Amino acid sequence: MRSLMLAFVFGLMVAVPVMAQEAPVAKDAAVVAAPVAEVANAVIAPENVKNIVDPVCKMKIEEGKAVTAEYKGKIYNFDTQACADKFLAEPEKYLAEMEAEKAAAAAPEAEVKK
Repeated sequence: MRSLMLAFVFGLMVAVPVMAQEAPVAKDAAVVAAPVAEVANAVIAPENVKNIVDPVCKMKIEEGKAVTAEYKGKIYNFDTQACADKFLAEPEKYLAEMEAEKAAAAAPEAEVKK
């Protein structure tokens, strides 16, 4: 009887720590897996570049009256639908012009800071 009790106690001593180690691993894996799945299925909202000058006709866009177009995950603002359509027909052309204008506008600021 004593050997049966010892075997039972020894079995518990081995089984309890093993069970205690296995449970958190499974629980942690489930906790980690849920956010990864959510991120994988998430839709990334496009970012508005908030341009106040139409990149096509170079006119200032009236506040609250912008026409928008999305390109490569970014939203660009235009004063008319015709300008938005022209932009979408040749977006890289207008983006290059926007970058050149931004660089030119920043150049005098760099000289003044020196």
